[in-house]
Amino acid sequence: MSDGPLRLAVVGASGRMGQAVLRVAAETPGVDVVARVSLGDDPALVPAASPHVAIDFSSPAGTRALAEAAARSPRAPFAIVCGTTGLDDAAERALAEASRRAAVFAATNMSVGVHVLGVLLASAISMLGPGFDLEIVEAHHRRKVDAPSGTALTLVDVARRARQKVTDAPARIQHGREGRPGERPADAIGVHAVRGGDVIGDHTALLLGDGERIELTHRASNRDLFARGAVRAALWVAKMPPGRYGMSDLVAG
Repeated sequence: MSDGPLRLAVVGASGRMGQAVLRVAAETPGVDVVARVSLGDDPALVPAASPHVAIDFSSPAGTRALAEAAARSPRAPFAIVCGTTGLDDAAERALAEASRRAAVFAATNMSVGVHVLGVLLASAISMLGPGFDLEIVEAHHRRKVDAPSGTALTLVDVARRARQKVTDAPARIQHGREGRPGERPADAIGVHAVRGGDVIGDHTALLLGDGERIELTHRASNRDLFARGAVRAALWVAKMPPGRYGMSDLVAG
C-alpha cells in the first residue's frame, strides 16, 4: 500500500453490515470509499476502482466472485477482508487462490470480544477437564438465513480442538434435541440456534458440571462494533504480504 488514504471497496454495501461499514468508514480518518458494490451486483467490478482493500459482507457466491476477481485482475492486487458467513467449498477455494496473490483476512465474526470469548472457552475446557458438559447457544434476528451462525461454528471448532487435547478423543456435535434422544453422551458438544426479533447476535458457551456451571457470553448491541472490527482489519491487512490471516493475527499485531 502506498502513502495516502486507504482506498476501500465495500462489497454487499446495500446490506445491513455493508451499511454499517460505510458509516464507520466515513467516520474513520485516512479511509476513502472508492467503490460500493450492492448485493446482486457483480464483484468483478471492484478491480476497476483500484482499491487497496475490499471489505466483503455479501454472500458465498459474492465472496467467490470477489476472490476470483482479486486472483485474476491484471491491476495491482487488492487485499480482502471477508466477514461473510456460511461459505461453501467453492468460496473457500477461491479465497485460498486469492491469498497466493494478495492478503486475505477472513473471520466469521469481526468482534475482538468474540475472539476473546473463544480464547476463554479453550482455556476453561483445558482447566476444567473432561467432567463438564458443553453446550453452545446462539441467537440472531429473524432474517438470518444460515444456522448455526458462523460464530457458533467457530466456537464449536475451538471447543472440539480443546476437548481433544483433554480427552485425546474426537467430540461429537449434536444439533438440537427432540423426541427421546436418550442420555447425553459425555463426548457431545450441543449446538442450538435461536431466531427471532431484531437480535444482532448473542453467543453463550455453557460448561455444565455436577453442582456448578460456568456461562461465557458475548452479546452484540449494535452492528457498528463488527464494522469497526472490519475497518480495523482493513487498515491492518493493507500492509501485509500475500497470505491468509484471521483475528488471532490482528490481535497479535
